[in-house]
Amino acid sequence: MYWGIAVSPKIVYSVCEWKTYNKYKKKGNDMKAKLSIIGTLLLLVVFLTSCGGSGVAPVVTVNGTDLIIGESYMYTLTKTDDGYEERLYKAGAVGAIPYGDLDANSYCDDLIHIYKDDHPCITVMVYNPGRESKMLSLCPISKLTFSMEDTHALVNGIDFSTLDSAGVKEAMADYKLGIETDWGTLRYDDGKYKYFFEFDEESGLVNEITVEIVFGKSY
Repeated sequence: MYWGIAVSPKIVYSVCEWKTYNKYKKKGNDMKAKLSIIGTLLLLVVFLTSCGGSGVAPVVTVNGTDLIIGESYMYTLTKTDDGYEERLYKAGAVGAIPYGDLDANSYCDDLIHIYKDDHPCITVMVYNPGRESKMLSLCPISKLTFSMEDTHALVNGIDFSTLDSAGVKEAMADYKLGIETDWGTLRYDDGKYKYFFEFDEESGLVNEITVEIVFGKSY
């Protein structure tokens, strides 16, 4: 004996309609999720680009010689044989002392002064991110400081020596202003690179600039 259940055509139609609705609802949710991800990525791009700058290594031009922070080394300048001399000073030491190699994956926290014709020119710090030890003079420059009184240099092709705070802000408009102190020091951030500007109290003009690359010092 066969027992059957009569199903109304309306019920069958309702079930099919529900399945179709869920199918398109799922597609709609998937599309919304994709659009949400795309929107988030676009916002991230806008945020990163709004930070200013280019993330490109700063170039300091000293008497016609380009020094690229994080890439160039002291020898790039001293090899020109234009009266340059390297002098390393350690805390508590008197005068210049000898120096040799820098171990792999390490940095030198001592200031290295480069003199020209026995007068201060620039001050640098170096690091060695490589796998082999290197002479200090052949290690990349991680930080470079120069005073307008000691030398004439350009930063990214710009002569800041005649600029005051407002002039620097205009020249660095494409970079993110990180810090402006009460005494007028300006710091700009550009990815892993930083720029510091000091000003003369009397003239108000730039009297010292420091550029550096920020790197992990776990080693």
